[in-house]
Amino acid sequence: MAGLIEAPVGADAPREISIRVGDLLQFPATGGRVDEGEGVVELVGAFMEGVAAGGATLTPQGGPSKVLFRALAPGSATLAVMTGDPWSAPVSQQFAVRVET
Repeated sequence: MAGLIEAPVGADAPREISIRVGDLLQFPATGGRVDEGEGVVELVGAFMEGVAAGGATLTPQGGPSKVLFRALAPGSATLAVMTGDPWSAPVSQQFAVRVET
């Protein structure tokens, strides 16, 4: 069964992450990209969190708060994850991802 893996960002975050094919990798970030290994991992997108309440969906104002990647095939990939203000001062962090079967 595939997993939803939450990965931290910042100075204490692990720079190497191992996941399995089918897993989703989630970062608390405003953007991201696959720098190497596009056939191994794909960027699903950057999302704003919302809450379903009383028949409506409530979402905060501002930029995205979560970035989601999906493991497609065994191999290695390098991801760039952006944090901070996406419009004026984004900060990029690199992560090496190993995808296993």
